Amino acid sequence: MLPNTLDDVEQELDARIRAFGTRIEFQEWECNDPDVVVKLKDGSTGIVINENFQTRYPIVYRKAHEFSHLIFGNLDFGESYHFSAGLRNGEEILANQGAVKMLCGIIYSHVPLEERSIEKFMVAFNLPSEYEEIVTEAVYSA
Repeated sequence: MLPNTLDDVEQELDARIRAFGTRIEFQEWECNDPDVVVKLKDGSTGIVINENFQTRYPIVYRKAHEFSHLIFGNLDFGESYHFSAGLRNGEEILANQGAVKMLCGIIYSHVPLEERSIEKFMVAFNLPSEYEEIVTEAVYSA
């Protein structure tokens, strides 16, 4: 178990997203339609979470991933990114690294190093083994 519940982590993440000026919206699309982050012509940004999206990753991870596209990516107005937890292209690698770092910062910022757990983090967010290096660095640098 993590030192925080996923609900606590999600509340803190939502506060950070709102403080950034980004709206979070929930929709019920088809089960294979991923979450999306958009930047509109007026400069406003939004994260749309598909409540029906069938994926192994919890919503809090998906929000962090989409938010990372806004913070670390190069999203021009009128563009959008769709959720992909794969480590296949530069934008997705950056978004996944950002999501892991962001969540580790929320979870472990006040936790002594000896009480932090890579395994518990990976299990909590259902991350594949290919994330282990990213998680290890983020857990111990948070």
